[in-house]
Parts: sequence; structure tokens; C-alpha cells
Amino acid sequence: MCTDKPTAAEADPGYGPHIPHGARIWNYRVGGTDNFPADREVAEAEATSSSMTACTGTRTRPRTPSPRADMNTPSATTRK
Repeated sequence: MCTDKPTAAEADPGYGPHIPHGARIWNYRVGGTDNFPADREVAEAEATSSSMTACTGTRTRPRTPSPRADMNTPSATTRK
């Protein structure tokens, strides 16, 4: 019986330390140590960018208000 565990690259062929990953980018941002140079490069590029274009290639959309955002207004809470 073989007791050798596969490496991360063997277990997941899509894994690669040269490919940035969102969880490792976050780890770098919060001061963690479980990240690679590719993750740090993207985190630094995002920090200097005005939008997420460095990571996603597209500009981020502004957040749209929830349909329930106006539920606490007097007109919404007052019954007639």
C-alpha cells in the first residue's frame, strides 16, 4: 500500500502556483503567508488600479441598490 500523498499539482491538474487564485490573493491582502508571487502581483496591481481590471479584465459595475432599500421610508411603513 502506498502512503505517499499526491502533491497539490498532481491532485488537481488545474492547480499552479503561477496562476493567481482569489483565496491566495485575499490571504496576501490580510497579511497571510499562504500565497505565491503571482498572487502578490495581482494584489499589488489591484491596489494601484482604480477598478478590478487588473484581475478580471473588465471594469466592475457600481452596486445597485436593493429593491428593499426603500422599505424603511415613512411612506413604505405607513398604512392608509
